[in-house]
Amino acid sequence: MSDTSNPKFSENGFQGGELEKKQESLNSYFRTVCPDTLKSLLPDLTSQNLYSLLGCIPLGVTSLWGFEIPLYKKESVSDFLICVHDPHVFSSSLDRAVGWRRIIDEPYYTRLCQLTQLWAEPHNRIGKVINNFWFEFDHAGMGDPILTPNFFYGPDSHCHSFETLWATRQLFAIVEPGGLPTGVFRSLAQCMTMLSDGGTITQIGQMVARKENRLRIFIQQIPARGILPFLRRMEYRHVDNPDLLEQLEWSYQLSDSVDLDLDLSDNTLGESIGLECYFSTLSKASLFLDNLYERGLCEANKHKNLQDHLQAIPAHTDSLFEHGFSHFKLGFHPEKGIVAKAYLGYVDKGNVKETVGTNSFNSVEK
Repeated sequence: MSDTSNPKFSENGFQGGELEKKQESLNSYFRTVCPDTLKSLLPDLTSQNLYSLLGCIPLGVTSLWGFEIPLYKKESVSDFLICVHDPHVFSSSLDRAVGWRRIIDEPYYTRLCQLTQLWAEPHNRIGKVINNFWFEFDHAGMGDPILTPNFFYGPDSHCHSFETLWATRQLFAIVEPGGLPTGVFRSLAQCMTMLSDGGTITQIGQMVARKENRLRIFIQQIPARGILPFLRRMEYRHVDNPDLLEQLEWSYQLSDSVDLDLDLSDNTLGESIGLECYFSTLSKASLFLDNLYERGLCEANKHKNLQDHLQAIPAHTDSLFEHGFSHFKLGFHPEKGIVAKAYLGYVDKGNVKETVGTNSFNSVEK
């Protein structure tokens, strides 16, 4: 899932008589609204661990949450992602004895509290740069009694790149004790410079659970067919890899827009990149899924179950959230090849139009 660089979330998230539902856990809500077609994509084991995790998170914390489903694996596995847009509501959630303190590694929990305090301070320079927090809970660690989620933040698009770079160093000095290598931030600065002709960095994060000593960034609104020239300017070593060129070309042909994910290592780009493919209608997403299957990038059962779910999506909505498809991601690695993932989730109905890649949350043409 991903969102705009500066979505205009409503102040309370929910309106009128629905405010009392903000304290309801995502667990009870998800059990009520999860359609059978989505359950077919989530494994029983993960679902039980996921329910335990969601039981610690109040509904009012988020306006956007969902699942990353690897299409190349036969096993039904998924990561869980959640966007936090209100530091005060999130701070309250952190303080509750039944909340995040119960599930998060204690040193990491303390660092999250520090980050949230910086965000909530109305006159803090760092807080003005932060638009939202994202957390990704890996499937591999979902069964552990204590969890360490990956951490991302969304920089405000109105801030100068120098402010964003400065704030990023401050934030990740807290996330990663001892700090990331200086060269990682030089790579980030270079990336900002090379985006001068278009493109916005909407998320900056670290895969904390995977103990990766680098940053991952998400770049949206790159001009049409601008990814390859950008990678050349960044001197990405595998820019002429035939598999990458082929996947990029048909991604442009079959999707309405393509965004870019990069890993920033010490003075260089990481080996892996991600192509995020978005669609204006579910019919286009369905066609893209068929192409993934035909190219051997989607396992047969995943293909069938996800196609069934895409057909059922418009029927699954209620007064709080709309459920839908967000995007596909193609991950490229020069040695491991291409892997495909699908992103599905729930978005607060008041913010549907402010969310990139969720046109299908509305009753669009199928």
